[in-house]
Amino acid sequence: MGLDLIKEIREYTDEVLLDEYAFNYQISFALGLRTLGERYFAPRTLYEFRARLYHYSIEHPKEADLIYAQFEKLTDHFIAVAGLNTDEARVDSTQIMSNIKSAGRLSLAYDVLVQAIKALPESLMTDSLKVFLKPDYKTHFLYQLKKQDTLSRIQNLIDHGAEILEQLEKHPKLKSTTEIQLLERFLSEQAVYNPKENRWLAKGAQEISPKSLQSAYDADATYRNKNGKKHVAYALNLSETCTDENPIQMVTHYDLAPNTTNDIELLQRAIPNLSEQGIKDIYTDGGYYSLELTKEAQSQGITLHYTDMTGRKTSSEKLPYSEHLVFEDYNKDGNYDFAIGQPVKNSPEFQYVLFSINPAGTVYNVPVVGYKEDGFVYSAEDKQDFLY
Repeated sequence: MGLDLIKEIREYTDEVLLDEYAFNYQISFALGLRTLGERYFAPRTLYEFRARLYHYSIEHPKEADLIYAQFEKLTDHFIAVAGLNTDEARVDSTQIMSNIKSAGRLSLAYDVLVQAIKALPESLMTDSLKVFLKPDYKTHFLYQLKKQDTLSRIQNLIDHGAEILEQLEKHPKLKSTTEIQLLERFLSEQAVYNPKENRWLAKGAQEISPKSLQSAYDADATYRNKNGKKHVAYALNLSETCTDENPIQMVTHYDLAPNTTNDIELLQRAIPNLSEQGIKDIYTDGGYYSLELTKEAQSQGITLHYTDMTGRKTSSEKLPYSEHLVFEDYNKDGNYDFAIGQPVKNSPEFQYVLFSINPAGTVYNVPVVGYKEDGFVYSAEDKQDFLY
């Protein structure tokens, strides 16, 4: 596991990684070895280790993530050694690319088809399929065409893919291979069957789901357009300690998911783990806001603090509501309350309008029945619907 971490950090190839392990004392020291050559293993050991991890995750999807278990073990150790306070944490997400080449729709269709062709026995390869395996054919097929010809080329690839699946109706064992299953998925996502023509026809670009296949080499990657930026692959959600007294801060939780997963779902998945870590306060932005999630966190001893609510940009001449928006059950009726304030003209004071939210999502006014030095006096009686 340590070797694979070093490989990613230093961007080594496997060949360079094994050479560094054998001859670089710094690498040996980082792995806990104190003598060069103290522990030797063959390259196949590394490959088989990765294969075993991969197959375990596929065969036991509901079991513990072995790599994450190592992360937790090391994190707990480092927190104890550094004496860090984990009462407070901040949570944020980012978009990350997987280690794949970003491909357009035509290139994706070509790669999926070629992988399926390579999985076929020689006896099922027609001359029309063999041509796609020629070394220089991809360049000719993908790049030597006019823009208006792109859809017809995609349709051509879909036709060949449908031809392969039709041939394999008599070979059920071949249909269970990864390459053929990927072809079936691609066809179902990128085309629609037309019974009148007895043919799969390519969908328009707008008809294709963001969750559709994005790479022939990474079946889990998804597509997302966030704030005008296009992302292909995954969303990474991170939690980090943020108590001021800590000499250093440390990432205590991570979650990798298809990038069509929203922030609320990511935090919801993380809450039980963060609760076990003893975290009491989480600071995050408004993209994570959900009344149900806020209540769920409170039930596990965690208070969520939102630093920036989502919505349209505010005018520079007006005070943003998010600057003075705090959710709290002030009148102890079980529903969250908040105050929206604005400056009083020619005065440093603020005027507030008080609201509450019930579990059904209805926002209503909370009457103020009095005032005292340390704040408003609230009443749970005489609720009035807020119509905006």
